Amino acid sequence: MKQLISFLFLTLLLIMGCNNESELTSPIENNTIQEPNWIALPQAEGLQVNTEYTQTASINGTQGGRLECSFSYSGGNYGQVTGFAQLVISSCSYPGRKNIS
Repeated sequence: MKQLISFLFLTLLLIMGCNNESELTSPIENNTIQEPNWIALPQAEGLQVNTEYTQTASINGTQGGRLECSFSYSGGNYGQVTGFAQLVISSCSYPGRKNIS
């Protein structure tokens, strides 16, 4: 009798677990991907075509170093827009000297 009840229980468990409508196996319906909210800079005033700002430095990877880039232009409601970026390279990052842009 115990074997019959065990067999029926395992069969019922197998049937319930293989159901296509199971919450465990079905995909989530409302899976929305949130896009990052980037900071929007104001447009430059006048006839300015600079949209990319670059800086290059020769950095020794065994000693480390930093690469800094800054820019500014007039535009928007605030008059002057200024940007600054800094990349810090740790010592022993790579062997030798390389140009980093």
